[in-house]
Amino acid sequence: MHPVKNGGITLVAMVTLVCTQNLAIGVGVGAPLLGLFFAVKIAQLFKVSASTSVDGLVRTYLVTGQLFYDLVEDFLNGFDFKNAPARMVIDVKHAHIWDISSVQPLDMVVMTLRSTGTEVNVSGMNEACETIAERLAPHDKPGVMDALTDH
Repeated sequence: MHPVKNGGITLVAMVTLVCTQNLAIGVGVGAPLLGLFFAVKIAQLFKVSASTSVDGLVRTYLVTGQLFYDLVEDFLNGFDFKNAPARMVIDVKHAHIWDISSVQPLDMVVMTLRSTGTEVNVSGMNEACETIAERLAPHDKPGVMDALTDH
């Protein structure tokens, strides 16, 4: 985090502490500000970029950065659902999936595209992301697509 912002947050927390004579209120003011600045900084480092093979049959989406609840909309907006080729690859080797709030949009993308007949593969997950996805993501579970299309 930038030292001026960090110092500014500390200053705001200290002034709040001195004015209220209550440490809990000082921390209660400083902690959300720190969280907000952190989320804004991380969001600036997140990106979804697409490239299409020369023959036009495969589109690869490269996801870069930290995927968490605040970036779900940016993640979803990075995909073209209307002009999907026969095959898509979602490469997350430069990304990190933190929790269920970031697994769900990945599932939504994969299952939406698969429901239209597009073959979708997710590649490049590190061990931590694979563990989270295996526990929380239904898109690779047997019978999930059949259950969705039956209703």
